[in-house]
Amino acid sequence: MTTIRTPDASEADTLATLHVITWQEAYEGLLPEAYLASLAPLQRLPMWQRLLATPSHASVFVAELDDDVVGFACGGASSDDDAGETIGELWMIYVRRACWGLQIGRGLHDAVLADLHRRGFQEARLWVMATNARTRGWYERRGWALDARRRSVEVWGVSVAEVRYRRRLGAARVVP
Repeated sequence: MTTIRTPDASEADTLATLHVITWQEAYEGLLPEAYLASLAPLQRLPMWQRLLATPSHASVFVAELDDDVVGFACGGASSDDDAGETIGELWMIYVRRACWGLQIGRGLHDAVLADLHRRGFQEARLWVMATNARTRGWYERRGWALDARRRSVEVWGVSVAEVRYRRRLGAARVVP
């Protein structure tokens, strides 16, 4: 049975490790193999420590399957230069490859969006790798609409082209 819950500060190590594993699984074939192999939990640990230490600034959820944490998602205020106070962002959502197709990602996705809405955000945005067709399709099936924004970002030393998606919160309607 899957449980979606809020993690506590003691789980930063677990989430840092899971972050690396899920990146290696999700981006296999999309990012250089040597780069993915070089990732280490210590690179992600400070970020998870900050997120878990300030729960009022982020919506963070984990998914447990048979007492193992197999996925996570988080979001908060959008950092986009064109975002106002009512714009939130789904920063990340990752699930172990062995659990893909079990609706765990959907549960994490819905939990973060519901919490962002509860925090007063009216719209959410997210950025996804432009070449990640599988993930882009997954978001589109959940009501996200591609907008005109594009960017190139440095992610752990690798330049990545991203596209932005948007959707209203508290409703299934897509932002026009």
